[in-house]
Amino acid sequence: MLQYQRHIRIGTLAICLFVAGFVGHPAADEARMRPVPRFGVFETSLRHAGEYENPYTQLEAVATLTKPGGAAVKINLFWDGNDAWRLRFAPEVTGVWKWTVSSRDPGLSGRSGAFTCVVSRNKGGIRPMVGHPEHFQHQDGTPFWLFGDTHWSAFGIDREERMDRAALKHYADVRAAQGFNFVSTILTSPGANEGGPFFHDKKTERINPAYYREVDARMTYLNSKGITVMLFINWANPQNYIPVWQTFPSNEACLRFARYVTSRYSAYNVCFGVVGEWDSAKDKRKLFCRMGRIVQQNDPHGRTITIHSHSRRASVREFVKESWMSFGDYQQNYRDLHKEVLLSRGAGKPVVNGEYGYHLRDMDGDGVVDKPHGDSTQTMRHASYDIAMAGGYFVTGFGATYWGGYRDPDRFNPDNPKHASWVGDAGHIRKLFTGLPWWTLFPHDEYISGFGIVYCLADPGKLYLIYVRQTSGPIELSLPEKPAKTRFRVKRFDPRTGGYQRLSDHEGKGPLVLKAPTKEDYVFVVASVSGSGVASSRNRNH
Repeated sequence: MLQYQRHIRIGTLAICLFVAGFVGHPAADEARMRPVPRFGVFETSLRHAGEYENPYTQLEAVATLTKPGGAAVKINLFWDGNDAWRLRFAPEVTGVWKWTVSSRDPGLSGRSGAFTCVVSRNKGGIRPMVGHPEHFQHQDGTPFWLFGDTHWSAFGIDREERMDRAALKHYADVRAAQGFNFVSTILTSPGANEGGPFFHDKKTERINPAYYREVDARMTYLNSKGITVMLFINWANPQNYIPVWQTFPSNEACLRFARYVTSRYSAYNVCFGVVGEWDSAKDKRKLFCRMGRIVQQNDPHGRTITIHSHSRRASVREFVKESWMSFGDYQQNYRDLHKEVLLSRGAGKPVVNGEYGYHLRDMDGDGVVDKPHGDSTQTMRHASYDIAMAGGYFVTGFGATYWGGYRDPDRFNPDNPKHASWVGDAGHIRKLFTGLPWWTLFPHDEYISGFGIVYCLADPGKLYLIYVRQTSGPIELSLPEKPAKTRFRVKRFDPRTGGYQRLSDHEGKGPLVLKAPTKEDYVFVVASVSGSGVASSRNRNH
């Protein structure tokens, strides 16, 4: 073993990089090239020496990575075609990391190396917030308000829809500029991309690594735009545009694929969905739970994991006690939106409605919108507030992009002008919440009374967010009676323009009477003059 030392300067910081490896060994050569940013991706390539008919099913290799300080984590290498294997990992601690590989193959067994993780501006993936587990934060502790969009075919190709890698990159550019920081997608939809099909032959488990190399490139680009990817590994509801779990030759084949996907993608800024629309295959419930555990056990990065329902009035609350389940719910639900989020929040985990409406989706092209809440910007806005004002998060969608254009008479087009109004109003919701310490607010609808639809989120005595629509008269907000002389600043937010109007301050004890100027929806922000934290939180939110 030789030891190499190279001095590297990043800004004004000089970092000594020590890399141990065999002379001429490709992994050591690659490791010496550059330091790895914290929460960035370290990757190295190795080669097996034996002869295998199908390395994907016949061979395994596990890397043990030793952190600065001595603690160790493990991750599987993944086969990448021919005799190539890759180790991919995202370090969260700065300093020198060492790694070594164990395998029954002599070309992989005993290979080792090191890399140095350096300070970076990366925020890392998302996870439940410390102290406020119903909300999210980045790994570095930055609060994360999930502002999601849907693109089920982000990793596929559809020539007719003009949906390919270039189109995906343009989509990412557009959505990132609009403030979206999260996208739900299916790894295997529609089943092929520029690299070919995702399996050459699923019955014999002949996986096609070229498909996943294309996914790698697209995933990297989405992450570079600040977009977290909710990666559904596969689906359960048979449709002609999605391969499904039921077509795998065995349960073991399903588990092997889940393990492969975890090894290949957990280093990216992702969340994992073990299955979409699981209740279309209820007989496989135990298998889906096993897959959840496989993802959890094979991911050293602690990515959030979920499962997703099919029924229009369904939840996945029954999985909430599973150790791998990171969410209180990840719904497909179109009814009682506010109530269903409130019910799911009882688990003390983040709640997401991942399918509640797609703006102007017209699948058969007859001019009639055929999805609940999607017929207008107003109905989409109302539904989104129903979710957000219960302390949940929504993943929205647009007819022209949510499934690669496949279920819309127009071609895939994130610039389609028919969606501009909803892009604007959705952005106003993001502006409202990220301008406040939203993670401190809990549902307290009992604090507000009046006719119409009224919701309240509150940090009692400090900050109140009141949403109203269809109100026919004044509404009352109950405020704490002590201290009696607390002064509250009152503003009214217009969900259609994103503008605020300052109203009269409220002083003294007793209820605060509020009046919306019309029966349209409005939001009132009521903050104590001291201790609200509104101004100080604004620069810390993502």
